[in-house]
Amino acid sequence: MLRVYIDTSSLLFGFRNKHNPIEAISDEFYGAKVVVSEGVIEELKKLAESKKAIASAARVALKALQESRVEIEENREMPDKWLLKLKGRFVVVCTNDAKLKERLRKKGLRVVSMARSGKIR
Repeated sequence: MLRVYIDTSSLLFGFRNKHNPIEAISDEFYGAKVVVSEGVIEELKKLAESKKAIASAARVALKALQESRVEIEENREMPDKWLLKLKGRFVVVCTNDAKLKERLRKKGLRVVSMARSGKIR
């Protein structure tokens, strides 16, 4: 089964632009398992409690994760480290972090990101 791992950057980018990245991934990869780590959730919680402009997007992302069927992987590692350890033919990573995209592609992983339009590219 295909597993699509979502990074904090894609969640924030999507919700900040009024789109739900979880739904976009489910539409693009029908039947795939959508996965986030506890580390991603911890990052979102910290941002949600901050006074940064991104705080509201982090709160919306947390609520969407609670209401969805996203699998939460028990891993409190920094999300980038967690994602860089992934391997396999049935793995896709969704991130809007340019440096992380490059590193993941060098490892041979398929990488997608959220577009401003709300589509997965």
